[in-house]
Amino acid sequence: MKTNSQEYRDLMKKWSDESFIEEVERDYEEYKERQDSR
Repeated sequence: MKTNSQEYRDLMKKWSDESFIEEVERDYEEYKERQDSR
């Protein structure tokens, strides 16, 4: 079992991955569009 700090480092590594960032930005754009269409 990993320690919390190890999990945290793994998450930071994942979040620094550009493809992950692009995915989040796409999701956010879609979310904003849904909010605007109300």
